[in-house]
Amino acid sequence: MDIVTFLFLLAIGLVSVYIFKTFLKRKATIVTKQPVRDEFTEIREMLSGGNEGWTAYKDTPQVSVWVKNSESSAFVVIKGRIVLESTTAKRVFHAIWDPSFRQTWDDVLSDYKVIEEYTDYSDLTYYYAKSPMPFMVGHREFIQVRSYKVEDGDYFVLYRHADKEDIPVKKDCVRAVTIISGNIIGKGDAPNTVVMDFISQNDVKGNIPPQLTNTFAPGKCFDWLKKLVKAVNNVPDDIQ
Repeated sequence: MDIVTFLFLLAIGLVSVYIFKTFLKRKATIVTKQPVRDEFTEIREMLSGGNEGWTAYKDTPQVSVWVKNSESSAFVVIKGRIVLESTTAKRVFHAIWDPSFRQTWDDVLSDYKVIEEYTDYSDLTYYYAKSPMPFMVGHREFIQVRSYKVEDGDYFVLYRHADKEDIPVKKDCVRAVTIISGNIIGKGDAPNTVVMDFISQNDVKGNIPPQLTNTFAPGKCFDWLKKLVKAVNNVPDDIQ
């Protein structure tokens, strides 16, 4: 084989490898944009399976939080429920979905924004959670694909971690990973009530021991749900 033929074949090989890698990367990007049916089903099953195997952190008539150890992660799974009166599922959904309104009441999120819109029901978001001790522990930033659907007036919301190497990690931040997170908002059993069920599991990465996160996370979740209850009352009147 002469040198010209060798270089020609080498060039073809390199181009083929590039095209193949580009195809795989593009295919992976497309897959992350739209959740498959099974992911919504998983959220539904986890939130409708009762409380067996869960430990109650706080259980009140309006707000409750439960915790369960995970077989696949050192971080616990947290689920919660709020029961609201004289409101609608759409108003509760607006309180958690609309970035502008969310930032009026949710002090956990900073710089919450939509990076890219995929469809009317799915987008890519960014935010970071401020560290209470930034001189010791870095802020935690999240990049998530948000998706939702509506079935018979019930809202199903799903959050998934997105790997975005083209978005650099901000200074003083650690990029956390959402293992599973979602909400189901619908009519309650009692007349004129709305129930929102919530589930979350995050790997905060960095040097924070999982045991420390597992100790404080349920309380933070309980406080967040109480703030959401109050926030729903301030949703604009044109959202019904």
